[in-house]
Amino acid sequence: EIELVLQEAELRSRFEVLVAAEDVDHCKPDPAGYEAARRQLAVPPAACVVIEDSLPGLQAARAAGLRCVMVATSHPAAQLRGADLIWDDLTGHHPDDLPWMA
Repeated sequence: EIELVLQEAELRSRFEVLVAAEDVDHCKPDPAGYEAARRQLAVPPAACVVIEDSLPGLQAARAAGLRCVMVATSHPAAQLRGADLIWDDLTGHHPDDLPWMA
């Protein structure tokens, strides 16, 4: 399903690694998915940023020791206070805009 969505959106080439629920033993809020992706990319936690819209995803990012930008499309911003950054949606945002990318 992930492959299909990314191909239809012409975004597949932007993702070097994909980790789906069927690739790990435990799903969010367990950090296994984020940890597997980070290991495959061979990058330290400090070099990662998770972009999430779910509270279990935020919990998983935190458990994996990763920064997390929450997109307030599934939950109101007030419920996302544990995030490093909150966006209303993805419109107009670019990775270079993240404060950690400087």
